[in-house]
Amino acid sequence: MDYVASFNFVNKIKWFAEESLTAMTIEAKTKTKKGLYSIEFDKNGALEDLEIDIDFKSIPAPVKLQIIDHLTSNYKRHRIKKTQLQYSGNPEDIRDYLVLSKEKSIIKKYEIVIKAKNESGVHLYEFLFSHTGDLERKSKIIFRNSDNLEY
Repeated sequence: MDYVASFNFVNKIKWFAEESLTAMTIEAKTKTKKGLYSIEFDKNGALEDLEIDIDFKSIPAPVKLQIIDHLTSNYKRHRIKKTQLQYSGNPEDIRDYLVLSKEKSIIKKYEIVIKAKNESGVHLYEFLFSHTGDLERKSKIIFRNSDNLEY
């Protein structure tokens, strides 16, 4: 896709199709000096978001505290497995912000995957928090059955 090429990534780009309970998306993933990039498109090719893997510790302290407060008040135990900084908005603005460091009007959010224990057992969850730490979405990660034998 032209949009992904406009980032001039040095490393190879891997393409994946992802299927959720409600939609199918196409993802381009690559590794850069800044981290792992994941650029997600809907089935029609429209940009949904761009995510960069980050360390949870790099989230601003007030936001991090609000996220931790939410997780500790809702789960007996939890472990953060993955943290991503998510950018959404106008595709050109996102590219200009990341490639050219031009200040643009984009939306920043945090996507957190945790392994947590509650009354029903241990599960993986994906959370989306706003740039201020407010919970916007929570979904349980459900693994698809496969026809492959695993032993």
